[in-house]
Amino acid sequence: MSAARRRPPSRKGAGPRPARARTAPAAPAPQAEAPSIRVAKLRNGTVIDHLAAGTALRCLAILGLAPEAVVTVGLNLPSRSMKRKDLLKMENRRLTAAELARIALLAPRGTVCTIEDYRVVNKTRLELPTVIDGVVHCPNPSCITHHDPVVPRVRVDSNDPLRLRCHYCERRIRLDEVEFVPASSVPAIK
Repeated sequence: MSAARRRPPSRKGAGPRPARARTAPAAPAPQAEAPSIRVAKLRNGTVIDHLAAGTALRCLAILGLAPEAVVTVGLNLPSRSMKRKDLLKMENRRLTAAELARIALLAPRGTVCTIEDYRVVNKTRLELPTVIDGVVHCPNPSCITHHDPVVPRVRVDSNDPLRLRCHYCERRIRLDEVEFVPASSVPAIK
């Protein structure tokens, strides 16, 4: 016989063969959980979601929140639709139409949720109005808004890319030129 076909020596008289120890299939190794981001629920207030990444702090600046305001800020959070987004949660705060217009300039795809007793009572998608009063300075130093007590007014020429036009001098305003009017300095509309 060839060496490759040799049988092992017989076990005659050696007694019963010992049972082979069977091992249970190995349990899958525990996988590390992906880190999750948890933000406390809001009892009453406003949530601004789907802000473009990097705009949350600018939104806070234009809202002019009181120093004692409780605000949760999420920066560069993962998002299915936007890849990265920012988020603001403001306790006991409702936004005015002028504040919504300011936020819409920075985040035209944003959403605003009003929360009461831990429930969403109103959810709206931000939209740019066609005319925005008292929100944006005209960058033209010769514009009447810099010399007379008139409320600055701009028209939205296009949403993507954002292009605004001054109502008084017709100057075009790009997004990088947008300078917000402080809410306290806007003259009353008559």
